[in-house]
This record gives sequence, structure tokens and C-alpha cells, in this order.
Amino acid sequence: MFFLKLKMYINKFLDFNKLPIYLINNQIYRKFIMIKYFIFLTVIVVTSMEAIPYSDNGNGTITDTGTKIVWQKCIDGQDTLTCEGDAVQMNYMQANIYCANLGLAGKKWRLPKREEIFSLLDLTSKEDSKIDGGAFPKTQAYRYWSSTPTDSKEKVMWTTHFYYGDEKRTKKVEKGYARCVAI
Repeated sequence: MFFLKLKMYINKFLDFNKLPIYLINNQIYRKFIMIKYFIFLTVIVVTSMEAIPYSDNGNGTITDTGTKIVWQKCIDGQDTLTCEGDAVQMNYMQANIYCANLGLAGKKWRLPKREEIFSLLDLTSKEDSKIDGGAFPKTQAYRYWSSTPTDSKEKVMWTTHFYYGDEKRTKKVEKGYARCVAI
């Protein structure tokens, strides 16, 4: 989540292509300036990050207070509010249909994009599942589908793996979990 927020701040406040180019001994020093700005913005983002990045809306949804993305709190097979129960794994097509048909909190839902689901990773977590367990209790430490294909053939999709804390390429026929995001 840190890097997603950092990227948002950098894109919002700085266009690197508009930085001046300095020629010293026939060397271009735009890169040096970019590094200085990156360090400066990193300090700004780290000091301005909220202590509690998620808000429980009390209706089975969680809002990321930084990005304003609304997430499904509990996944299929679990109770909407407590996340008790056995989570259900599904292939990509089933996950896509599940999110499209989810009627939670009167919102329309979809599978998250690669960047969105990856932003939920919390690599500082000491739990098996690398996610904020307060906001997303009983999250399975396994892969979660994104709507982003790995190539133009769209037979393999990006998934975020909450045990390893990384992304994986996963064939659409394999099983994973779906955590939907509101449209």
C-alpha cells in the first residue's frame, strides 16, 4: 500500500519530464534531480500516512481511507460481517461472475485490478496472511484474483498471494479467492 500511495503522490505533484536538464561535462543530470525529489516525496508520504488506513462501514464493506476504494470485507462462504465460515475458492470465471452478482451494501462490484488487490498487502504483518487482519479478518493466506491479464492472450491472470506477499501469474482454470471491489 505504501508504494501505491507513494506513486499517487509522485504522479500528483511532479512531472519528471518537465524537470530541467543540466549538462555538466556532457552528462545529463535529470536523474540526480529525480532521485532528490523521490527522497523528498518519500519523506512527505511516510509522515502523512494515516495510522488507520481502513474504515469499517458496518455493512460488510471496508473503505481504504487513502484511495477511497470500497472493498468487500469478507469473502464468499464467510459471514458478511464477522467473516466466520469456510471461504470458497473458485476459478477466474467463477470469481468474475461472483463479484458481478454480489449484492452487498447496495453497490455494484467487480474483481479488482492488479494494483488494487496488491495494495492490500501488508508486509509488516506477523500473521500468515499479509493483510490488515483488523480490517479484513480471517483472510485466507493464499492467492486472490485480479481482473488484469498477464499478456494479450488473457489465459493467465495476475493474482496477489497473501502468504508470500507477492504477485503470481495464475491460469484462469486454477483456484483462488475473490475479494471484490465496488465500482
